[in-house]
Amino acid sequence: MKRSDRLKTLTRLTESAERLARIQLAKATQEVQRKRAQQVQLEEYLGEYRRNLIASGELGISGHALSRHRVFLDGLERTIETQVSAVAKAQHALQQSMAIWHAQRQRHQVFDGLVDAAKAEENREVLRKEQKALDESGSRSRGDVYHPL
Repeated sequence: MKRSDRLKTLTRLTESAERLARIQLAKATQEVQRKRAQQVQLEEYLGEYRRNLIASGELGISGHALSRHRVFLDGLERTIETQVSAVAKAQHALQQSMAIWHAQRQRHQVFDGLVDAAKAEENREVLRKEQKALDESGSRSRGDVYHPL
């Protein structure tokens, strides 16, 4: 088996690893987007709820109702803090996926280069053999004796 063929096998393996890393990168990207969208939605809901509370307060609201709203707002703010943390974790996972994909991509490119170099060397070797055969046949037809160096 030619060296380039053996390297092609390794190249296919590195290509497969790169493809898997690219899939993980896409999933991590989608997860960050999903978590951010949830965070934005929670923040919009909090803003809307606060506006409604202010409007209710202007019309007059009981102390008990105000207390329930405050408890609800506190819970919503904690939920948003949890979501901010989830977004940060998802972003960290995205950065890790990006680094893994980048490393796999570089590895795949290195093996592609090695295959190209091996093919070029094999082609040069074929050309050398053809040239040697032509030289030998030419010297035999002239009656010369070929003396390899």
